[in-house]
Amino acid sequence: MRPVRLDIDGFASFREPATVNFNDVDYFALVGPTGAGKSTIVDAITFALYGTAHRWDRANSIAYALAPTTNRCTVSLIFDVSGQRYQVAREVRRVGQQIQQKAARLERFLDPTACPAPGDDPVETEVLVSEVRDLTPAMCDLLGLEFDDFCQCVVLPQGEFARFLKATPRERQTILLKLLGSSHYEQIGKVAGARAKEAEKEVEMYADQLRGLAEATPEALQAATDRRDVLAEVNEQISDLVAPVLTARTAEATHAKAAAEANAAVAALRKVKAPDGLVERHAHLTSAKSSHSDAAGKAAEAAAAFTAATKAAEAGPQKVVLDAAEALYAEADQVRSSLEKATRAAEETSAAATRAAEASDVAQQVLRDARTADQQARADHETAAATMKALTDQVQRLSTITAPTDLDDLAAGARDTAEELAAADTALADARDAAAKTVAACQGLPDQRTFQALDSDRTALAASVAGWDEDAAKGAELTAAAEDAGARLAEASTQLDAAWAALEDARTRDAAAALRPSLQVGHECPVCTQTVTTLPEVATDGPTVETVTAAWRSAQAAQQQAEEQHRAAVRAAETFTVQREAKAREIRSAADRLTAAVSSLAADTGLEEVTAPIGEDVTGSAVEALADAVASTLTAAEARCREAFVSRDEAAAALTAAEKQVAEARAAAENAQRQIDGHRAALVRAHTGVESDGAPAVDTSTLEGTVAGWASLTAWAAGTAEQIQTEQLPAATTVADQAQARAQEADEKLSGAETAATEAATAASQAAAAAAGAAATLEQLTSRDTELTARLASVPGRADLPALLAEAEELSRARADAATAAEQAQQVAKIAEEALQAAQAAVTADRDALGAIRDTVAVWSPPTFNATRMGEDLAGCFDELVTWAETRATEQEATAAEAAESQAQAAADVAKRVNALTEQLIEHDLPVAGVQEDPRTAELLVAVAHSQAAAAAERLTEALARKDEVLSKSEEARERAIVVGELRTLLRSDKFQQWLATAALDTLVAGASTSLFELSDGQFTLTHEKGEFFVIDHFDADSLRSVRTLSGGETFQASLALALALSEQLASLAVGGNARLDSIFLDEGFGTLDPDALETVAATLENLAQGERMVGVVTHVAALAERTPVRFLVSHDNRTSRVEREAG
Repeated sequence: MRPVRLDIDGFASFREPATVNFNDVDYFALVGPTGAGKSTIVDAITFALYGTAHRWDRANSIAYALAPTTNRCTVSLIFDVSGQRYQVAREVRRVGQQIQQKAARLERFLDPTACPAPGDDPVETEVLVSEVRDLTPAMCDLLGLEFDDFCQCVVLPQGEFARFLKATPRERQTILLKLLGSSHYEQIGKVAGARAKEAEKEVEMYADQLRGLAEATPEALQAATDRRDVLAEVNEQISDLVAPVLTARTAEATHAKAAAEANAAVAALRKVKAPDGLVERHAHLTSAKSSHSDAAGKAAEAAAAFTAATKAAEAGPQKVVLDAAEALYAEADQVRSSLEKATRAAEETSAAATRAAEASDVAQQVLRDARTADQQARADHETAAATMKALTDQVQRLSTITAPTDLDDLAAGARDTAEELAAADTALADARDAAAKTVAACQGLPDQRTFQALDSDRTALAASVAGWDEDAAKGAELTAAAEDAGARLAEASTQLDAAWAALEDARTRDAAAALRPSLQVGHECPVCTQTVTTLPEVATDGPTVETVTAAWRSAQAAQQQAEEQHRAAVRAAETFTVQREAKAREIRSAADRLTAAVSSLAADTGLEEVTAPIGEDVTGSAVEALADAVASTLTAAEARCREAFVSRDEAAAALTAAEKQVAEARAAAENAQRQIDGHRAALVRAHTGVESDGAPAVDTSTLEGTVAGWASLTAWAAGTAEQIQTEQLPAATTVADQAQARAQEADEKLSGAETAATEAATAASQAAAAAAGAAATLEQLTSRDTELTARLASVPGRADLPALLAEAEELSRARADAATAAEQAQQVAKIAEEALQAAQAAVTADRDALGAIRDTVAVWSPPTFNATRMGEDLAGCFDELVTWAETRATEQEATAAEAAESQAQAAADVAKRVNALTEQLIEHDLPVAGVQEDPRTAELLVAVAHSQAAAAAERLTEALARKDEVLSKSEEARERAIVVGELRTLLRSDKFQQWLATAALDTLVAGASTSLFELSDGQFTLTHEKGEFFVIDHFDADSLRSVRTLSGGETFQASLALALALSEQLASLAVGGNARLDSIFLDEGFGTLDPDALETVAATLENLAQGERMVGVVTHVAALAERTPVRFLVSHDNRTSRVEREAG
């Protein structure tokens, strides 16, 4: 991951928009004062990627992202990963009392060079994530690092720089496995396991398939082929056997059909017979026709008599009309009697209503006059009461105006407190000047912790030279021992050289003795090719080669032992010298730092500087002298500082007392002023309340005006109130009492008038209602009388009604008797008709039976009968048909006997031929089911068997090929299952992960050790055992030390070396580039380095930035910041942090 552009707005201390453009930046520094917001930029990067920052402690503490007094913050980071450019953005909002992450987005730019700023035209992207909950997991997958791993390997925040260095072996292994992408191996193991299961399933599947193909053998194929060929021949011959069988069976069927037809004819002809009771049914029909005719005539006569009676009744008087007329006469009598009474009542109620209306009008006029008088009396009373109330209220207001009793005392007290406050302000100014002087005198003086730290450094410096002078003798001893070992080595080397010379001489003698026999004077030597002039003499009294070789080896061992002893002695002397020189440098450096610090302190406190130089040759006495001088200076400086601090504290106490006195005086003055202001406001309110009553004007702008105003206002109020009470109020009371009496009298008159008017109005209303009711009744009776008179004019006279009613009743009885007779005659006619219909139906059924019987034998041409004959002589028709049927049945019986004999002969021929056919099928193991019923089945059976045999042969051919294929695939699957199963087993083992982590750790430690050796000026190299980190201290006889024993500066060096190694080598170690550390950010520790180490660190970071990685540092060390090619200056005012880019 390599940042390209960071945009933040409202994030932490950056309340306003800010941009950090990392484009074309490889090595930069974030610089600025403490608290400016340098680490906040690193926090913004981690927040954009993971939604949190390391300094927030908890992963969900997004509240820290939102700047105080802002309601929204946004963070956007454009970055590159593996050649692709991405943009991740997050938005945080304040919703009520809660702070929530409202939006998150991850996009990939289709143009890998795009770098849009906020507000630029949008570029084409692919949205990868658009939900808050999905963003962080997606970033972990994209970067290959969890948040904690990112903070240990990429962003090294404050307080966590040494976390990877001092992590437990298990934690470190977990981190390395994540960085190395061991999940790829886990995934490979899972895939291998899945493929192993798949391969095992394939093997089992192929085994099942082979079990299903077990019958597919070459022998089975040969047998199937032979049967196919045999059945092919039978299939060609079977038709010749089936055809005769079919011909014989056809002849048999023809004869059987003829016999069946003849027998059916005999059966049908024997069934032809006349129905029983035929003659009796015909005679009954004749009798029924005669009875029906007589009944019909009588019914017609009765119907004619009923019609005549009906017409006579309808032509005579009607009883209903006569009854209605009699009712009308009775109603008319009643209406005329009521009409006379209604006329008298209407006249009487009308006169009463007129009188009541006149009385009501008089009462209403009286009521109107009483109301007018009552309203006037009420108005007079209200006016008088209002006047009296206004005077009473005015007296009440005036009586409340009383001057404050403490006003004079307050005025005097205000003048006194003003003088006291002025004096206290003067004293406070003097105290402030004195306190400022003592504070200025203490400015820059060291505090107690500084003295304690310097005294601790002094004690440590004195302790560092304990036994220093005595150790000088040890150095001399080691040097002498090295010289002695050198002498012994020289002597052993001389002895070894002598032994070697003796060995060479012995070997030369042996070679000469061996070569002597082959040498001849005047011939070439076979070794040196020179001409032999003189034969050499061979010595025989020297030591043997074996003896001399043993002596040489003994000398060689002695020389090696002496060399090792000399090397050890020299190493011991050199190590002691190096360590003593290193310790001397440390003592000198500590002494210089202590001297500079104490001299600076002495200058601040007005003392002389410490002058006790140690010199190049460190001696215990010189250091002790310096320690004594420092102790003396510290004691004197501490005393002076204590005096200055005491003076400062005393001045501060005096200032506090003066401030308290001023505060008390000011509080008293303010209290007096508040009381005076209260009295002034009360005067204004009192004057405002009575200003409309003519109160005199008052002046409240001054204390004196307020006192005078209260005096004039209270005097005026008292005089005015007395004048109202003695003069105006009594007269107003008399007027009000008189008006009240008149109002009561008018009210009583009004009440009486209202009662009288109400009673008169009620009486008038009742009288009018009674008159209206009487008039309505009279009108209804008159209308009904007129209507009845008109209707009675059209009815018979009242005297004729009894005779007409008797005639109407006689005609009605005659009509009823005729109706009864007609109904009885009609019933008799209906019964006769039903008997006739039944007789006719029986005869019709016999006629239909004749037709039906004839139809059953129509095929043999029976005699025919017309309708007339059947109607007149149905029995004769039946007799003729029966005689004909008996004759034809005899003829058909003879035909049936001849056909049965022919059928038997044909059946025997069929049986013979079918037996021959079935024997042929059985001979070839073919089924014979159905051949007896249909010989053509044999052809189908043979064809099917031949087809099946051919198909079986073809299936066996394919099965054999499939069997070979399955065997091959089964073997492949078995081998694959073995391979992936073994891979699964290996990758599932924890030892693989341990080996992977250990191998990676070896590589990292090797790289880190080289950097640490340079950073520590050759003192330390890094190693590890059982997952724990150790350093080899080359200044302490290569002793092995745990990294947990390192000092702060040494820990920083080791941590930096390890971080650089991680950044340098992880890309080559990770699987498929799982986690590429294309950038590294360092946020602490450079202040602990001495100038030489800082120079080494700076050079190392510069070299690291020369590659493909971005290196960023957060530092206060000016020397390091000045060496970076790009610096981002972070500043902060009273509102927001800002960042600006500076060129190096």
